[in-house]
Amino acid sequence: MSDSTTGSKEVEDEWTVVRGRKKRQHTKRSSSRNADDGHLSCCRGHGPDLDLSSGKAVAEQKLREKFASSRERVRSSAFFKNLVEQMERLQILETLLANGRRAGHKACESHLSDGRSTTESLEQKEIEIFTLEVTPATKSSSLVEVVVLGVGSLLDSEVSRCQMSLALLLKDRFSCIGNILAYDPVLSAMECAFLTNLGCTPIVQDDKGRRRADSPTLFYMPHCGASLYNSVLEANVEPWCVGWISILGNSFQKYQDSWSVFPKPKHARPDCLLGLQEHVTEHSVNAASFPCVSAFNDMSWHLFPVDKIL
Repeated sequence: MSDSTTGSKEVEDEWTVVRGRKKRQHTKRSSSRNADDGHLSCCRGHGPDLDLSSGKAVAEQKLREKFASSRERVRSSAFFKNLVEQMERLQILETLLANGRRAGHKACESHLSDGRSTTESLEQKEIEIFTLEVTPATKSSSLVEVVVLGVGSLLDSEVSRCQMSLALLLKDRFSCIGNILAYDPVLSAMECAFLTNLGCTPIVQDDKGRRRADSPTLFYMPHCGASLYNSVLEANVEPWCVGWISILGNSFQKYQDSWSVFPKPKHARPDCLLGLQEHVTEHSVNAASFPCVSAFNDMSWHLFPVDKIL
């Protein structure tokens, strides 16, 4: 199918996954997601290592060349230009940082509302409560951490290379983006070393998406299953926490619509995702112009405004 072909929907088990029809060389390794529960499958050691033979050097060079080409493909695209403009217009990153500060202030107010004597200044009390009872890491919340989940095999998939390139290009573009962490069980040791050389931090252990954000965090999860998004939300559902995260991934509204039309067993229901839907502010990403259609189709920004949640 040509690049102009739009994505198609497929119903898989308990959730709807939106994929584009891809050429053979664009297909991610299917082992990156568990077909039974939608989680990233647990695979200690980052997946199957490549044969440590003389072919390893050839594979590394091939990966470098392919990734450089994919990164330039994204960088020079109208899609990337439009995405950056959208982020600036919506103030995505600024909102995460501001919500982190506001969550700390709300926590302080709630602790001071019980009528106790407050000989310390409000500012001092806020710092104390925010530091001890919300999260220690938010003391250094001037940067947004990016957690990339389910990106697939960089060596085998052009889709995966384009998706990972986007995270790196956003870091280059926005000075308030800090560390980039990445995990997919299909990533080989060579691919993890490659990401490390690019300034990323490979995540060693599969936590099934239950990664708590202790500072403003962008979860970048291109085309993951509904239950993986649900696990991220369950780990960050506290009002003080969910306000400083954003998820860039499949449209939650489309998951909501799918569950309304196609009810599924109770045990398979992503309750946290569906329960938070009324609090989510969703902004769709226009990726129609990107030539590798299935890399970024059907993605949206998901923000959790503090005023709606607290």
